[in-house]
Amino acid sequence: MNTLLRLMGCCALFAGVCLLSSATPVKIMLVGDSLTENDPGYRGPLLAKLREAGHEVEFVGGKKGSTPHEGYGGFTIGPGPSKADDWTGGKGSIHAQLDQILAKNQPDLLLLLVGVNDYFNIKKDLDPDYDVNRDGAGRLGGVLDKIHRLSPKTRVLYSSVLPVGWDKHFARRHNERLPALAETRPFARFVDLATTVGLEKGDWASDNLHLAAPGNAKLAAAWAEALEPELKAAGARGARN
Repeated sequence: MNTLLRLMGCCALFAGVCLLSSATPVKIMLVGDSLTENDPGYRGPLLAKLREAGHEVEFVGGKKGSTPHEGYGGFTIGPGPSKADDWTGGKGSIHAQLDQILAKNQPDLLLLLVGVNDYFNIKKDLDPDYDVNRDGAGRLGGVLDKIHRLSPKTRVLYSSVLPVGWDKHFARRHNERLPALAETRPFARFVDLATTVGLEKGDWASDNLHLAAPGNAKLAAAWAEALEPELKAAGARGARN
């Protein structure tokens, strides 16, 4: 009898371990410019935070490093001529890269942080009428729609442009137009990282544009907080299934 009970206990424990190990991770794709490309940047701290919180997550993307990602230095929102076209064969924007980005991975969640290069890397001689403060939100809406067309089950969290070291109100006029994009796109949610990250002196790298380790840690924490309700919802759906 004791032997039978021990065997039953072992079987129950084995079944529990199998159940835990068979949990399907939530696939998350990080898409953006050099703030996402930088390694480990915010990507490494973000993945660590999510796993420390007990979330079953997997970062996906075609570019490797400390984590997979889809970060492209110098890229603009697009479509439209970008200085990054010069080293990418005319595909120097996130809009132009989406077909490739989503060809192999259909993530559950996509984090989108892009827009700062629209202030610096637009080819004004080829796109003289483009004003990022006026038109950038419209282009970002086009990116959101293209993501949804290519990967209909993906939920997108898109961010405001972060402040820079020389101007805490950088991109304010552009950012003010972004929340409205989610009003007609139920698959998307706006995350105002520009106001929630809380960047201060010492959080930027020497160029006052990219982030140093303290700034990346703050960015990771802000993204993790924004992801929490999404991951809880994903967990609830998994439990029902």
